Amino acid sequence: MRHRLVKLALLPVRPVCRALLRLVITGVVFIICLLISLRLLGVPAPQLSDVLERIESVSQLTEALS
Repeated sequence: MRHRLVKLALLPVRPVCRALLRLVITGVVFIICLLISLRLLGVPAPQLSDVLERIESVSQLTEALS
């Protein structure tokens, strides 16, 4: 009986987790394809350290604004 209650409680969570997983995988594949195509066209891609600094500055900005 208890097992059924847990299953019923987790039932709405499963589609949300699936959607999030699909979103993450799609985003990673999109970024990889974009970077490959930009490299083939000769467009310089930003360094990983620059990208991480931008992410940190955006997170700091959101913390300051909240």
